[in-house]
Amino acid sequence: MPPSVLRSRFFWRLFAGYVLLVLLGTVLVGVVVETRVQRDLLERMTDSLRSETFYLAQIARDIFAGNEAPEIRHRILESSQRGGSRITILDRDGTVLVDSLRTDPDGAVTPDNLIQRPEIRRCRAEISAVERRFSITEGRECLFAALRVPFGGGEPDGYVRASQPTAPIAARVTRLRETVLAGAAAALVAGLLAGLMFARRVTGPLAAMTSAVESMALGGYGHVAVSNDSDEIGRLADAFNDMSDQLRDRMAIINSDRANLLSILTSMVEGLIATDRDLRIVHLNVVAGRLLGVRPEACAGQPVRAVLPHPALWEIIERAGQAPYDAETREEVEIEGHLLEVRASPMRDAQSSRAGALLVLNDVTELRQLERMRQDFVVNASHELKTPMTSILGYVETLLDDAEIPPATARRFLEKIRTHSLRQRKLVADLLHLAQIESPDTGRERTPLDLRGPVREAVIRHSAACADLQLALSADVPDEPVRVLANAEDLRQILDNLVGNATKYTPAGGRIRVALEVTDGWATVAVEDTGIGIEPQDAERVFERFYRVDKARSRELGGTGLGLSIVKHLTLALGGTASVASEPDKGSTFRVRLPRHRPQWDTGDA
Repeated sequence: MPPSVLRSRFFWRLFAGYVLLVLLGTVLVGVVVETRVQRDLLERMTDSLRSETFYLAQIARDIFAGNEAPEIRHRILESSQRGGSRITILDRDGTVLVDSLRTDPDGAVTPDNLIQRPEIRRCRAEISAVERRFSITEGRECLFAALRVPFGGGEPDGYVRASQPTAPIAARVTRLRETVLAGAAAALVAGLLAGLMFARRVTGPLAAMTSAVESMALGGYGHVAVSNDSDEIGRLADAFNDMSDQLRDRMAIINSDRANLLSILTSMVEGLIATDRDLRIVHLNVVAGRLLGVRPEACAGQPVRAVLPHPALWEIIERAGQAPYDAETREEVEIEGHLLEVRASPMRDAQSSRAGALLVLNDVTELRQLERMRQDFVVNASHELKTPMTSILGYVETLLDDAEIPPATARRFLEKIRTHSLRQRKLVADLLHLAQIESPDTGRERTPLDLRGPVREAVIRHSAACADLQLALSADVPDEPVRVLANAEDLRQILDNLVGNATKYTPAGGRIRVALEVTDGWATVAVEDTGIGIEPQDAERVFERFYRVDKARSRELGGTGLGLSIVKHLTLALGGTASVASEPDKGSTFRVRLPRHRPQWDTGDA
């Protein structure tokens, strides 16, 4: 028998109930049989005694008539000995005339009066009577049958009585009880074995189903109940097996859907917050946790006001939870240095009842910065294009309106017009070049180049200009080749813009150093100057289009404000990064970081 069945409380309760039922049935059968046999024996004894009293009544008439012959008494005694009964004949006053128990050998009868015996008293009214009582004379229980003689009304002539002890009945009942108990014991043993098998047959599948249910509670569906019977237990086991299979399939679908949902929620670039109707967090994804500075796992099940330290979100969530079904709230909130676009809407369950609120958070900080940059670009581009055009138009109108203008002045105006036209042409060329760089379909050819060459060439190109401005220009390059995969013209523009920018903002007597460094598979070109430097708030924007730290000085030197923006976008196109480190009045260091080109066949690089 499996241990799980023996450990089953239901098994022992069922077995104990079966045993109790067998015991009660056995006892009930024994009591019924004993009672029935005892009643049948008493009835047979009663019938025998009644018959004997009727036989004695014929003899008693002779005695009552005075014909008391010895043979009559002899016949009475023989009848008593033959039937085993005690025979008593009484006169009408209850005096004993004949008593087979108390008659001596000479025929003398022990005088006695039995008129008060219960069976005699009943005979006076009912003709005959039967009583079962204890006999004082015999000292044991006996069954008495009495009959009055004659049988009609009026005063009786006397009474006859026959009695037998009930001990033989008790003995037979005892033997019967022993027989019944022996049979009951055998039936009990057989019943216990049958009950054990029955309880095992019933509780075995139930124990298996219980184990299967416990296994299901832990997430396992491999254990199922097995039964080959076609009764209710077998059908229950089959139904359980079907339910287990369906539940396994449905849980697999639920887990798959849940995994997909969690994957979707986790992969969202937007932050997501879902609350229940009590404004407790149901779900908060990783993006929302990062934007709000909280841990998602610590927020589950917690009130909104306890885990989100942002009162603005509390109000949005509370309003969304009470809003109409199709209402949507959209607001922008600044949190943790980020500008968040919050879209909130109420959630409803299947019965269209309020189930909570749903918030979607979008970090629009960069978008707003791009919008601001676009607006600045439009404003700056318009200004940069409008300024030279205004100047050119002014000089042209002056030349046209004043026919007597001196030739020297006219020539000077024409030179100004040419200068502004060249500056405008350069501005347009830079804009077109920048647009070309940003286009994904530029198709610019790249080849492996030794970066030391473009660095040295840039220093040579700017040496004369630096000498005129009394600036010390130097280059610091390694001895080993530093190869990058790039376009020579792109590198030239990057270096010329950086070195040219340094010469514009470095006062006379300053130094400019161009260094080439190699670290961890990267090549870095650093252009370091001792110029006027850049304020921290300007350092973040120097790579934007048309952004100038010193606008008046930049225009005076012929700058378009697009040089550093071109440097940044060319560097990004080459897979690198551009950055600046600067302190006001101490100088600036611009760094362009490019990935090194190291093909498998090339083993000579350092």
